[in-house]
Amino acid sequence: MKKKPGFFLFFIIFLVVFSPLFIIINTVIQFTDAEFPTPYAPGFVLVPIAEVVLALLGLYYGIKLWRNETGILRIIEKYLLILITYALIVFIMAFSGLLPFFKVLRSVLWFFTGASVWYAYLARSHKVADIYKATVRFPRLQRVSEDLLLLALGAFLFALGFPNFILSWGMFPLAFVCLVPVFFVIGRARWSLMWVYGIFFVITGLSFYSFWLVQFHPLALTITLAVYIIYFLILFPLLKLAVTLFPTHGYLLQALIWVGYEFIKTLGFLGYSYGILGYSQYLFAPLIQLASVSGVWGVSLLVVFPSVLLAQMLKNGFRQMSSEMRKMRVSWLVYGVVFVCVLVYGIFSQHDLEQYQTWKVALIQSNIDPWKSGDAAYKHYLTTLLKLSDQALKYKPDIVMWSETALVPSIRLHNSKRLDIDLYTHVVRPFLDYIDTKPVPFLLGNDDSELDVRADGGRRHYNAVLLMENREVRQVYRKVHLVPFTEYFPYKHIFPDIYQWLKNSDTHFWDKGSEFTVFKQDGITFAAPICFEDTFGYLSREFVLKGADVLVNLSNDAWSASEVAEMQHMCIALFRAVENRKTLIRSTTSGITCVIDPNGHINSLLESGQAGFLIASVPVRKGEHTLYTVWGDMWAVIIAVFSLIGLVIGCVIKFLKLST
Repeated sequence: MKKKPGFFLFFIIFLVVFSPLFIIINTVIQFTDAEFPTPYAPGFVLVPIAEVVLALLGLYYGIKLWRNETGILRIIEKYLLILITYALIVFIMAFSGLLPFFKVLRSVLWFFTGASVWYAYLARSHKVADIYKATVRFPRLQRVSEDLLLLALGAFLFALGFPNFILSWGMFPLAFVCLVPVFFVIGRARWSLMWVYGIFFVITGLSFYSFWLVQFHPLALTITLAVYIIYFLILFPLLKLAVTLFPTHGYLLQALIWVGYEFIKTLGFLGYSYGILGYSQYLFAPLIQLASVSGVWGVSLLVVFPSVLLAQMLKNGFRQMSSEMRKMRVSWLVYGVVFVCVLVYGIFSQHDLEQYQTWKVALIQSNIDPWKSGDAAYKHYLTTLLKLSDQALKYKPDIVMWSETALVPSIRLHNSKRLDIDLYTHVVRPFLDYIDTKPVPFLLGNDDSELDVRADGGRRHYNAVLLMENREVRQVYRKVHLVPFTEYFPYKHIFPDIYQWLKNSDTHFWDKGSEFTVFKQDGITFAAPICFEDTFGYLSREFVLKGADVLVNLSNDAWSASEVAEMQHMCIALFRAVENRKTLIRSTTSGITCVIDPNGHINSLLESGQAGFLIASVPVRKGEHTLYTVWGDMWAVIIAVFSLIGLVIGCVIKFLKLST
């Protein structure tokens, strides 16, 4: 006759079952609380769902513990693994600022609930002091715990390779080895865990790298997380498949798959360029000159390769590293030769900029709060901009540049229609009167609206750049690549509920521009990609092909309240200068306002988070297209296609072997 659980174990079962129920009650209260702080919306949505799932699992495992003592080892192993994984994820999210502190306390409760179940088993087995021997009895749990820690380490090193919360300029050498733990885990883990590990790496990676997204929009992190989970549910199994099909040389295919993934995630409506490994090398000038041939993709391939090589060397442990190294000496030798050749090319391909014409520009950084709106706020913005512009004009620049949406009310619409007398009187007319007296043109971001042209009778709003001289708008560029979900959602009629959800979340949609405008001023031709647009190589390339000799990015990253976000944006934009051998000028609201020359060097920079102006004489390199400008992202397409072909060939070979 089986012995029934004692009171102590019954109490633990009660704790396992009913502590989740208390949290469910708290979750219901949260969902009905309209005053819940919006910056924590991602945690608000995801964490309670996870807690409901954990509560149901707790109920299930609690009943099994009470009714069936024979399977207690397996039950404890599974439930404790779930709790530890959840607690680790929540701790990382809270550390990165994605969750408020009370959710950390919740994760502690969950952790100790699971630990108490484990303790109950040890107490019943009279082995309370023998913790080590107890952990040996859970080999699967021990292996999975190690894998999760290695994946978290990889995510942490990945973030450190870019501008990060520890060092705003980043630690770019770490990018060459940051994925070693990731590829090592993929190589040794079971197939059934690939999807779980992919999701875990996404959550930890975004927490360390893109923690600032919570400031952009209540849904930004939620949507980004959902999209990346889909990517990694495919990516991790493909990386596992590569080393399964080719145990000896699968690491070569893994490198191609990783870069192919980086390219694919920049395409289409959901395109997002942050987190591409090549961008981490923005300070390594000799290496990034390769971008003038291959774009960022060639740089990414060189950066990810050491990680796959080292992970392959470690697959059988540290003791076997030397023997694995001997097997891979040809790969290391080829990589070393290619790397040296790229550096030699990078050193000797940089241009002598003294031979080029210069253009004197004044960049205004107002450091205003973009979240404030209304007549009083717009008037304050204008006062700040005019004051800084007056100071900059003393240096006699050829042009004055303001940031994205520096002036919010539509200049052309309010000047012609007088829709809002207060806005026209206190903002638009004072601005027009001001520039009418100035001897140089102004380039500025503005909400360029049109009235009564939509099918529903409403306005069209364009995120635009205006080139103005003496009250007149000479040329206009309207943003053609809008930020998905937060600026643009083209599937209103297909997914009306999602569209309404976005509208209810205070989303301001823009209409999409259609022309790649090239501005002309005093013999200088330039283009003005707006904010997010300079993170895509194809856009700047298109502007250059249409005749732009200088790239001017007007941006507003002040919403992030994070120098890390501003630096990450700049390090991506820097590659547009190298790819096309054109000077890139960045005029931003709070940072990073700077001038990047055609060699990718940051020549002038204004400190982030302060109001001021930057005067710079920038080199104008006319004509002479680079190979990247001519070919575009051809190398990325080739890499993606070769990775797919490699997988197909491996599957065919495997099938033929099995059939014979």
